Amino acid sequence: MIEFPEAIVLSKQLNETIRGKQVEHGTRNQSPHKFAFTGRYTDLEFTSIVSGTTIGHASSFGSLICLEVVPDYILILGDGGEKIIYHQHSYTLPKRHQLLLEFDTGDYLSVSISGWGSVRLIEVTELEDFLLDRYKQSKLIPLTPEFTLSQFQKTIRQLPGQKKYSAKKIFYLRSRYCWYRKWSHSGYFLSQWYSSQA
Repeated sequence: MIEFPEAIVLSKQLNETIRGKQVEHGTRNQSPHKFAFTGRYTDLEFTSIVSGTTIGHASSFGSLICLEVVPDYILILGDGGEKIIYHQHSYTLPKRHQLLLEFDTGDYLSVSISGWGSVRLIEVTELEDFLLDRYKQSKLIPLTPEFTLSQFQKTIRQLPGQKKYSAKKIFYLRSRYCWYRKWSHSGYFLSQWYSSQA
């Protein structure tokens, strides 16, 4: 399962390896998976939309990776058990995958889901609402500048006194702060973190 730190590292690696590459062909659900979250576009529509586009900036949000498909879309990966792999040669491609992007340079990006995961394509204009809706219950995110000792202590003090809570439940269910990323309208690049009461 992709966790916060892994999403950060994977985003950085995607920026280093595939940012700026042109997608020659995109395939989704070559091996259908019941828990591959794909969004509203059919697999044929997905292929039509992504073919000929350019890969932009990758950024993490919690356990999600938001990958720009320039100019109008965001590909959301992560959120479960996924193998996200960059391939320099076709002979290393997995036999079964839920996403395959073939670039005009002859290299590939594959995503294979075990358990559940996201290969969801959304429009750039839907990103903010998607993240707010998705994370309205999970608001205290480690590895961000906003995660401070005082913020953590405040969250602990807000918990009902007699119940015992795991650290995971504190982070995912009990905090009332919403952190999300805002993409600028000029280039859809990550511009800043900002907070909002949930």
